[in-house]
Amino acid sequence: MTAASTRVSVLVPTYNRPHFLEQALRSVLSQPVESVEVLVGDDGVDGGAVVSALGDSRLRYFRNSPRVGMAQNWNWLLGRATGDYLALLMDDDIWSPDFLPTTLHVFSQMSDLGVVFTDHLTRRGNRLTRRCCALAEGRHEEFSTTFLEHKPVAVSAALFRREAWRDARPLPPTAAADMVLFARMAEAGWPFYYVDRPLMIYRAHDAMYSASLDFRDDCVRAWEALTVTDPAARRLLDRQLADALFARAMGELRNSRYARAREDLRRAVALGPTRTGLARGALSVSYCGPVARLAQGTARRLRQRLST
Repeated sequence: MTAASTRVSVLVPTYNRPHFLEQALRSVLSQPVESVEVLVGDDGVDGGAVVSALGDSRLRYFRNSPRVGMAQNWNWLLGRATGDYLALLMDDDIWSPDFLPTTLHVFSQMSDLGVVFTDHLTRRGNRLTRRCCALAEGRHEEFSTTFLEHKPVAVSAALFRREAWRDARPLPPTAAADMVLFARMAEAGWPFYYVDRPLMIYRAHDAMYSASLDFRDDCVRAWEALTVTDPAARRLLDRQLADALFARAMGELRNSRYARAREDLRRAVALGPTRTGLARGALSVSYCGPVARLAQGTARRLRQRLST
């Protein structure tokens, strides 16, 4: 498949989840769309066997040795893509059979769009739940403030133009790089289009990195990597960064890293959140037993000092 003939590049980063990976790849290969390449970036050891077993010529496999991490895996896959349109599908997510036909049809109707994204379902065990999205279906101009307020774009539920990626690259070294990806596209002025249909299944499970405490640090780094020019967008970015700092501080309190928590809380307050946010943060660790009681006492003392 040559660069001239490739319409869509689907990029699938993976790390030691062969069963999930097979389901994700099958959901791509079953899309009724011509001129598709599927690039698998393997940061583990199990992806090659899955790709070989599927035996589809549209699959291209790359093994990272040594491991490069999520953001660099994304950067490398995006750099190797040859399609006019690009999509990132996480190895534990699944597309509906009409995801690509629907998003490509929208692009065919509006040639200046940068990103088309859809609603999605969340699967927890055998239960499927539809996300509640605040946006109306359709075209959205000047999307920077909307993105920062609602964060409505799920990375596995978006198709974007190659030129929009050029305005967003490279992604910073954070597992929350998808927030940077779409925020930069919005800041560059690309219009977004929302399809109000759940055409992707987001799988929630215990092995999700986004459920780990380390992911809170990734979120802080993601918001720190962004710059915006609009004053309203700047205020929203500050709020998102403050929320991420609060969340990281609560994790630090659980792990008795009080000096780090204090610094994050001071930074968050300096960005302008209300001090009631600090109280809500202290309550969020109430399920942690003896450490929580110590953390809540520390947070209470920090609130008293920060209010003086």
